Amino acid sequence: MGPIKRHDETLSAYRFRYARYCLKWAGGLLLLPVTLVAFAPLAGELPAFAWFFIGFVMLFGVGGALLAAFGFAIGGWAGSVSNRFPAVDGVSRWIGALLGCLLIAALAAFSWHALIQAVQTHQIWTLQRHDSHLVQFAQSPVAFSTSIAFHCVIALGIPGWLLRELLTGRLARRIDARASKRSID
Repeated sequence: MGPIKRHDETLSAYRFRYARYCLKWAGGLLLLPVTLVAFAPLAGELPAFAWFFIGFVMLFGVGGALLAAFGFAIGGWAGSVSNRFPAVDGVSRWIGALLGCLLIAALAAFSWHALIQAVQTHQIWTLQRHDSHLVQFAQSPVAFSTSIAFHCVIALGIPGWLLRELLTGRLARRIDARASKRSID
């Protein structure tokens, strides 16, 4: 799925082409909720599941496609600069790793926020089949415990993994290994 790198194509040109591909996906996915909202007056009020679907598509579908397009565009730009200036290649690898760490930190911060709110208010947002809503332990112990466990894994597991990778030096070796693989391509 997606563009395939041609043999005579530079890595930066391929990344720019992939960024355009991601923008096309973002535009296509944006049409789904816009169409649903546009035709809502004809069908009456939208149910809660439709609003959840709109939020899910907008956040993960369109947001993910735009984030990927941005990342591939930055990667294409960094590739074109590193082709002209080889010394920049090492810096661009570390910038990419830093952006990845920031994304992981934002995800962990959201989970920490959800856990703190759950401790303070004794309720947490949970996703179920038909809608998302606040749930209390007394109301639904399984849903409450599942959401707490999910956020604990995200809030503690991801930063713990990242810290272990940084302290053991594995992250630096992985970045260098990917860079040497890219230079072969």
